[in-house]
Amino acid sequence: MKRQPPPAAGASLLGTPDFVRLWSVGVVANVLRWLEVLAAALFTLDVTGSEVAVAAVVAARSLPLVFMGAFAGVLADAVDRKLILVGGMLLSAGASGVVAALVATRVRHAQATRKLSASMAFADLLEGVAAVRAAPVLLALVGGTVAMNLFGFAYTSLLAPLGRDVFAVSDSMVGVLAAAEPAGATLGGLTLALFGAPPGRQIWLLLGGAGSFLLAMTVTAAAPWFWAASLLLFAGGIGIAVYSNVQVTIALAEAPPALRSRVMGLLTMAVGTWPFGMLLAGWLGARIGPLWALSLLGAGGVAWVAGVSLRLRAAERKRRR
Repeated sequence: MKRQPPPAAGASLLGTPDFVRLWSVGVVANVLRWLEVLAAALFTLDVTGSEVAVAAVVAARSLPLVFMGAFAGVLADAVDRKLILVGGMLLSAGASGVVAALVATRVRHAQATRKLSASMAFADLLEGVAAVRAAPVLLALVGGTVAMNLFGFAYTSLLAPLGRDVFAVSDSMVGVLAAAEPAGATLGGLTLALFGAPPGRQIWLLLGGAGSFLLAMTVTAAAPWFWAASLLLFAGGIGIAVYSNVQVTIALAEAPPALRSRVMGLLTMAVGTWPFGMLLAGWLGARIGPLWALSLLGAGGVAWVAGVSLRLRAAERKRRR
C-alpha cells in the first residue's frame, strides 16, 4: 500500500483532530503509568525496606519491551494498528487490575496518614520543592530525569520513520530496532544484579548512564545503517540500565523520610516532560529528517546533562570549603 505524503510544512499537528485525540490518550496513559510507578516504589519500600527491591519493581516494567518488541513489529504487519493500540491499553489495564487485586487481598500494609486539605497540599508541595532545591543531589536527580525524558526517551517517536524512511526496512525489523535499547537495558540490569553496581556515588552513575545513552543517540547520524543504529541503541540501553537502577534509589535515600512521597512526586513530574519531548522529536523529524533529529536530540540531552553535572560539581566543591 502506498504511504500517504506527509503534511505540508506549515500544517499544524495540533490542528489535526485525530492526532490531538491520540496524543491526549498517550498523555493520560503515561501520567497514570508514572503515578503507578510512584505508588509501587513507595509501597515496595514500605513493605520490604529494600531499595534493591524498589529498583527491581521499577525495572520490571521494561521487560515486556525486550521480549515483545520484535513480535509487535510482526503483529503490526498483519493486524489493524488501531486494534493493537486499543488491545495493548486494555491488556495493560487488566494487568494493573490483577496486581491491584492481589495487593488488596494478599498484602498486609499499615501506613500512618493525615488529613489533607487544599491549602495544606499546596504548602506541602512547596516544602517538597524547597527540599529538592536545598539538596544538590536531588536537584541533579530531577535535572537528569528531565534530560532523559525531554531528549532521550522521546527517541521512540522517531523509530518508525527511521526504520521505514531511512533504513527502508519492514515493520518487523522496526520492531527489532525498537527492541534494541530495552535489550541492552535488560543485559545491563542482569549484569548489575549479578555483580552489583559499579563503584562510585549513585548520582554520578545516574548522570553517566543518562549521558552514555544520549551520546549513543548523538553519534547515530555518523553510522546511518540499520544494524549500526541498532547496536548503538543496544549499547545505550546499558547506560539506561544504570540510570534506571539508581534513579528511584537516589530519591528514596537522599530525601528526608517525611518528604519522600513529595520528592517522588516531583520526580514523576520531571518524567512528565516526556510528551513534550515527543512533540519536539516529531517537529525536528519533519524538518531535518528522523536521523538528524535523533542526533540533535541526543546532543541537546548531552549538553543538558553536562550542565547538571557542572552545577552538581560546583555545589559539592562549595560544601567542602
